[in-house]
Amino acid sequence: MRKWMMLAMVLAPLSVAMAQEDEFGPSWPEGPGREEIGYFCGACHSLDIVKQQGLSRGHWDELLTWMSEYQNMPPLEGEERDLYLDYLAANFGEERSGGSAAMPAETRPAGPGGQQGISLAPLPIRPRN
Repeated sequence: MRKWMMLAMVLAPLSVAMAQEDEFGPSWPEGPGREEIGYFCGACHSLDIVKQQGLSRGHWDELLTWMSEYQNMPPLEGEERDLYLDYLAANFGEERSGGSAAMPAETRPAGPGGQQGISLAPLPIRPRN
């Protein structure tokens, strides 16, 4: 019995180190591009924003373009963009499983160009009096 207690005391710190919290959180799905996309998206906003979108691959593509054009996101092109789109559509698409349910397409707000989930009106600039 004493040997088992000693073994448990030696292994406990190792198991704690191995079980340290995932930097993207347990609900950030595994798959090709997981880390790249987690770091890229998480550099500007919470990954919870990504997880709640529920967009098709085409709408993810539009959203990436919008973020590049209007939010100063570095543009993604070629194979890198395809990797991101594949991951986002597979894990946070319209019909994804797990997590919160995706918002039905007919109830999503449409912004400029019909982009789902984007409804930003230009802010009026008024001179000071």
